[in-house]
Amino acid sequence: RHPRRRRQFAKVALEAYPGFTAKQIVRGSYKSDTPSRQTADRRIRRQQILEAVLTGDAGLAIRLQTSAAWRRRILADGRGDLLDAVLCSLQAGHAALQQDFGLPQDLDPLEGWIASVPVG
Repeated sequence: RHPRRRRQFAKVALEAYPGFTAKQIVRGSYKSDTPSRQTADRRIRRQQILEAVLTGDAGLAIRLQTSAAWRRRILADGRGDLLDAVLCSLQAGHAALQQDFGLPQDLDPLEGWIASVPVG
């Protein structure tokens, strides 16, 4: 928690895009809503993403800490909803650690910015 940010921003809404972080780690899809397309290759990609967020190699200022049971659940979720939730949480946590949440200085107030996307 950063007291300076608390004073400056009473409430903050952050937009997350889990695919951005996932694409920094793997190429190709890691999920599908169609059971027949929930392949071993996609599970391998989920494993690679999960390993990166556990070890801190996902390009974020924080890393995931969770139990082996949750890791198994995240990997087994072929739809990718659990992994997406993890990625969104980590992106929000990363943004919270950045100066002004990592927002560009010249951000148009009518536009948004996706948390954890580097400026520039």
